[in-house]
Amino acid sequence: MTAATLEALPVGVHDHVPNAAYHADAAVGSTTLRNLLDPAKAGLFDEHGHVHMETTDAMRFGTLLHSIVLEADDQQVVVLPYQEFRTKEAKTARDEVLAAGNIPLKTTEWLQLCDVRDAILAHPFAKALLTGGVSEQTLISEDAETGLRIKARPDHRTAFIADLKTCRDANPATVERRTIPDYGYQQAAAHYQQIVADTVTNGEHLPFYLVNVEKTAPYRVSVVEIGDQYLEDGRARNRRALDLYAHGLATGEWPTWPDTYTAEPPTWLTTQTQDLTNEQEA
Repeated sequence: MTAATLEALPVGVHDHVPNAAYHADAAVGSTTLRNLLDPAKAGLFDEHGHVHMETTDAMRFGTLLHSIVLEADDQQVVVLPYQEFRTKEAKTARDEVLAAGNIPLKTTEWLQLCDVRDAILAHPFAKALLTGGVSEQTLISEDAETGLRIKARPDHRTAFIADLKTCRDANPATVERRTIPDYGYQQAAAHYQQIVADTVTNGEHLPFYLVNVEKTAPYRVSVVEIGDQYLEDGRARNRRALDLYAHGLATGEWPTWPDTYTAEPPTWLTTQTQDLTNEQEA
């Protein structure tokens, strides 16, 4: 294992790679694979196949949660005594914290973050999945069919792979029916599972679990394993996305909208129209 921070990490296992260095590495990650198959991202790709996304408050919250749960690290957090960052004084204090490379939080945000952390660690299986193993380890592999370097940074790995997610609704049924397909988590699971098999477990695919926690009280927690059918779907999608990425690098052609599009009514509308017709004829 190495402690590398270069922008082109060699194939293998790398400890202590800063988050910024991981994201700067040119290897293909799970987010890129999901973006390539997301119609909402069509036409947004740069010449490297990347989509620039502004960092949101929700993303910052998730990053901080990962730090204090997975690494017990709150050194970058600076709690400021303001309810909002609206006054000149509050904005100045916030900007000074940001300029120092730290993360400013209002007191209410810090208390919320701690409550979410405590809820996770109070859940026996979630705590077992997120403690006692290896967190945020950078893994680099190579796709056999395209030769592309691929990367993963699992939240936590023991005998399982665990991915910590904040959400509005942690109901396992909602996660199964909506959250996983909406966010492409089956692709992420299959991607991480394969790279762990390539670099760590000598070909063994470890079970993949989502640890879901709600960001509002009472901060309910659920643990959902990604099942075999979802993993098969994720592998198929990743295969298509990797082929698209290789094509894009070779040709400069990335997913975009067609030149023209013929609109047809959705099923619900034709059903509604048929019902109206039937009522009129009755």
